Amino acid sequence: MSLRIRCLELRVTTEKRLFGTKLSFRDGLTVLRAENSSGKSTCLMSILYALGLEGMLGPSHLPPLSEAMVRRIKDKNDVSLNVVESKVLLEIQNANGETMTVERSATGTNKQRELIVTYDGPALTAPDKTYKQESFFVRIPGAAQSESGFHTRLAEFIGLKLPQVPRYDAQPGPLYLECLSRVNNLQTRLALEHF
Repeated sequence: MSLRIRCLELRVTTEKRLFGTKLSFRDGLTVLRAENSSGKSTCLMSILYALGLEGMLGPSHLPPLSEAMVRRIKDKNDVSLNVVESKVLLEIQNANGETMTVERSATGTNKQRELIVTYDGPALTAPDKTYKQESFFVRIPGAAQSESGFHTRLAEFIGLKLPQVPRYDAQPGPLYLECLSRVNNLQTRLALEHF
């Protein structure tokens, strides 16, 4: 079971022009180093958001992204432009070497932000090819158990068999991926406190 992040792309459309960035990640440890307010946190939050894991940060259904991704962005002349549309695209790879690209809107209605489109291949690093597309949902009731839920697809892609836990109605259901992150964070905090 593994998940490798290969490439991240942020696309922002304003009324005047397009903005964005594309980061490629090599094998091994990656360190993001840049000046303050240059987008390091936005890039990290975009990875969580693209994977539909922002629920581990709290119950809000708003994207955990900077104002430059969802409201206003300043150009190089310090002119503020309204964001018309923005997207996060993330290319990931599993232990078998299979690649999937996910695309999620950071603007629009809740319904639009709950949709994740997947491309069955490296759509960011090899964009000249055509890939099979599928649509999945996150952050709605039943999305973690349903075949149309993105976390079901993601768990399958990375080879993760989610444990079955009792739901509120006492019926078994898979543990949410967001909960695994919370458990891992709690274990890390407890280990550090006892160090």
